[in-house]
Amino acid sequence: GDFTSWYGEPGWPFEKFDEYYGLSCDAAQEEEEIIQLTLAFWIKTWEEAKVVSAEDQSPLFDGMMEVERVIDYLESMHPAHLTNQILSVNFTTAYFILSTTAGPAKKMTSVRIALEELREKTQNACFLLEEEFKRDLMGDSVGFGSSACFLACEFVCDSIANVEFLLAKATS
Repeated sequence: GDFTSWYGEPGWPFEKFDEYYGLSCDAAQEEEEIIQLTLAFWIKTWEEAKVVSAEDQSPLFDGMMEVERVIDYLESMHPAHLTNQILSVNFTTAYFILSTTAGPAKKMTSVRIALEELREKTQNACFLLEEEFKRDLMGDSVGFGSSACFLACEFVCDSIANVEFLLAKATS
């Protein structure tokens, strides 16, 4: 009962959106029929399901197997792929920490501009790191890391140093 209640009684869901989505009356009715059939399927399935306590059910998730899969993936991935992921995480984390801990110093124009530049440079570097990763997965790369990607990462590091300097100066 809870699932089918949660799944909803959609009524006429396209009432407000016919004009917005450009649905003709026939198309909206067809969509409504699909929703009603889906709802009827779930109600019937729910009613026919045998009651089995969670304790008696077999687990859906095997934690140990997933840990083994993650370890296998990490052991077999190329170090450049791992480095790309680590750099992306570290850059975004640095931006987050500097931005949230800036406090009242964010009101200073120089700090605000430096944080915005850091955000833009972080986004650019993460985009290039992702492109490098995708290019390598597709077999289109000639090596690991383009000069543009390395330069973007260097700009992020320089920008982090600049924000740290400005924050230290603003709070002292």
